[in-house]
Amino acid sequence: MTFTAADGASLAVYGSYNALEQTPAQLADFSSEGMNVTYRKVGKDWVVLSGHDGNSIFYQRLEFGRSGVIHAFLLKYPATAKAKYDPLIGRIADSLNGP
Repeated sequence: MTFTAADGASLAVYGSYNALEQTPAQLADFSSEGMNVTYRKVGKDWVVLSGHDGNSIFYQRLEFGRSGVIHAFLLKYPATAKAKYDPLIGRIADSLNGP
């Protein structure tokens, strides 16, 4: 599901099965293909990618859940709205949980 704001920001929230049985590092490599990633952090069961896509900033978080499920969100917003959206990232990330 994708939510959009009048200023051009968007928040996509989604889940998928880890059908390829990728590790977090492999998923980070796959998810960052073709993107200008300036920040990458890989944990035991999560991935964070952030960077630039044209005039936008993106922040993507993927979390590995039970039964091969991956919970994820992708927040994209205009670079001019950085002060507005950066403080929201932590709260959005904290809400990303599930089985």
